Amino acid sequence: MNRIRRLTLGASVLALAALIGCTASNVPMVTITTTALPNGVVNTPYSQILQGSHTDGGWFIVDGNLPPGLTLSQNGVISGTPTTAGSYSFTVEADQNNSINSPAADQILVIVITAS
Repeated sequence: MNRIRRLTLGASVLALAALIGCTASNVPMVTITTTALPNGVVNTPYSQILQGSHTDGGWFIVDGNLPPGLTLSQNGVISGTPTTAGSYSFTVEADQNNSINSPAADQILVIVITAS
């Protein structure tokens, strides 16, 4: 629901910006350049930094789940020690300034955790 509200408000802000003469070129685009993640192993420390531009507002999981034992920090670091083997699909979102109208980008990622 929050994602839908953000998209609706985002469209309203863009319409208002166009009405008062602002252009989209004034707002830097948020991009996520990480498109794949390395596999991990149960009970072995894992750390990976997500890459992107204009992501000062932080990184968030908006769909799915990280493998048990891993967390995503606000600055885009997935780290921890995975505890359960499996394939884990999730969607990360990077925000420009972490507000309801903030430009954002989403990326589906997968981490495969194998048994030790």
